[in-house]
Amino acid sequence: MAVVEANLTDLKRKLFAPFEKIGRLKLDPVQVKIKVAQEGSKERQLAADVIDCVYNSLYRKDNGNIVNIGRDRFDSLPGTVTLVGTQEVAGNFPVVVTLRVVSDKHLEIFDFFQPKENTRWPHEVGDYKAGEIGRLSFNPGLDFVRANSQDAKDAKLIDDYKRDIFRMIYSFGLEILRSNGVETPYYMVGPHVNRFLVSCGLYAVRIDNVESKRTPEVEAIRQEFRDYWHSDKSVKYQPWAYLAPWKFQDK
Repeated sequence: MAVVEANLTDLKRKLFAPFEKIGRLKLDPVQVKIKVAQEGSKERQLAADVIDCVYNSLYRKDNGNIVNIGRDRFDSLPGTVTLVGTQEVAGNFPVVVTLRVVSDKHLEIFDFFQPKENTRWPHEVGDYKAGEIGRLSFNPGLDFVRANSQDAKDAKLIDDYKRDIFRMIYSFGLEILRSNGVETPYYMVGPHVNRFLVSCGLYAVRIDNVESKRTPEVEAIRQEFRDYWHSDKSVKYQPWAYLAPWKFQDK
């Protein structure tokens, strides 16, 4: 985790720009293309910008220098894949959604949680290969359109758009995990994100036999993004570890 020499206000302005003159009818999930963002590509940098903007604006509330979370040590692992969804908006092709999948022996979720004494992770019980889904972020320009709309119907239309493109990118992520031999996918999310996932038809199983890990590195992240981790509150308000579903259910 490192501080990036960039201003959050400037980053927001950069991400909002393609959406400033867009009408809601142009936000069409059918037009969204889900693909792998190759390292060094424009899409990969845009994905990092979206993640950094979302996490820093929502969970740090500091318009100064940005704490980097869009890139970390997991990006160097061969089993890490960053996915993006792009759509043409006013002649530009912004990343409207991004997601990361990891197929490796070490996952980020293992940094933050550990099994309670005399218990094991679900994948260890059956000696299955584990994987992880994380870093879900939507371009904040979508909320910009929502907030500046004069039509009350726009809120629902944009919320539906988010659900549709999330289902698309999540399904693609599962295909990658499955192709890499993953049998037990995990994700860790906060209550507010989990409510969104449920609204999309994902009913994950909470892993109750784990507990928060306390290391200096993890505590530094929890402190930096305190409005996400809520370490000072009851665990019901904190992010938790879940078994990621392989399919969506009808709501």
